[in-house]
Amino acid sequence: MKKLPILTLTLVILLASCGKPPVYHSEISTGSPVKDGWTYVPPENGPYEGCARNLADGLTVEGGFLYFDGGVGEYTVPTRINLATGNVTAVCSDPLCAHDSPECPLYGIYHFLPLKDLSILAVQQYSVTEMTAVGQVIAEHVNRFIRYVPEERKRIILEELGSQGGSGPEVILENNRFYLSQVYNEEGEWVGGLSRMDLDTGNTEMLFEGYYDLLFHKDGRVWVSDGVGFFSFEADHPAPVLRPEFVGTSAMLPEYSRFSMDGTNLYITEHLNKTVRVLPIDGSGEYSLTLNFADYWYLLYPVGGWIYYFSGETTVIGDARIRGYASDKVELYGEEFRRCRPDGTEDQCVFRFEGEWASYRPLHIASDGRYLYCDYSWWEDPDGDGVYRDGDQHYSFPVNGHDNCSLLRIDGETREAKIITIREGTK
Repeated sequence: MKKLPILTLTLVILLASCGKPPVYHSEISTGSPVKDGWTYVPPENGPYEGCARNLADGLTVEGGFLYFDGGVGEYTVPTRINLATGNVTAVCSDPLCAHDSPECPLYGIYHFLPLKDLSILAVQQYSVTEMTAVGQVIAEHVNRFIRYVPEERKRIILEELGSQGGSGPEVILENNRFYLSQVYNEEGEWVGGLSRMDLDTGNTEMLFEGYYDLLFHKDGRVWVSDGVGFFSFEADHPAPVLRPEFVGTSAMLPEYSRFSMDGTNLYITEHLNKTVRVLPIDGSGEYSLTLNFADYWYLLYPVGGWIYYFSGETTVIGDARIRGYASDKVELYGEEFRRCRPDGTEDQCVFRFEGEWASYRPLHIASDGRYLYCDYSWWEDPDGDGVYRDGDQHYSFPVNGHDNCSLLRIDGETREAKIITIREGTK
């Protein structure tokens, strides 16, 4: 059984590169014009809405929008693109707000997650200063959990987190949030448990002590695992009871298991394991799939009757002469997006990073059921000598002082790929 939770998500940035693809251009605005040249074909079947999600997912599809970080430099600016029109707007709905000062209700955000009603949940950091007896000023960064309602321009402070502010998988069902609480004793040991929060009032109650993986919700029940067994409970019951699920399966889960859901099956992949356990939630019997995951990519994206995954071998593109770089070679992990049916049949390549795309690699991934959306990173070799130096690595989103902001969109049916440029970088 898992003894301690990992509540702070560490994002492993995979290394990559790129060329000059077809581009859609956009600008952040508060209007709703139809973008010139924007084309979008809605999916027949979207992603399952009951999946556990994480505030640090990076990209999220919700309510016909794709949400992402549209910040500038050091500022995170929760932003969304209307998938039907291509129009891009900041989630902060004040048309005069620059989103880069404490006057912005979303200033200091570093993790956020959209809800079906188009409000967002977010972890917001702010500073508290204290004057010591000798006149020294001490600044402490503290965190709080908020909900922001764009239509009302209203921010609700749901919980003060203090110096804690990590994130982990959680389930949102109607107006309730199910998550692992961050409670520590005087010795600094985690003593929390699975909790339920009212997203209108912030009122919180611990339902079950100890560690649980939040998996998904279906038919008013939340499904979880304690690393040994699987359970579900009634989401709105005043005193819910854990009911065993998947009785008779081999339920022991090693560390770093990854979960995904399509409404019919629960998929489980394990760290450094290319075997996927498939547990039909109707109890019809467990089976397994063997997929050629790329190194460090053990996530599945089950949407529209398919299971998407990132596949392929590690590629070395040249030598690294970069301060602090972990290797003397620049390595790109994986080569292509693939998909198959839930039973493993019809396995096929959706898109391969080759030719003008050979040095692209995705970072975060989201899907609306037809399209894959990614932010990405790339390397440039200006003199063509095969040696990469400081400054040759770039990202499509605001990081390390760069103001770039763009997304890669891949059509799962036509295999076409396009870059959506939100803002040209200035550094």
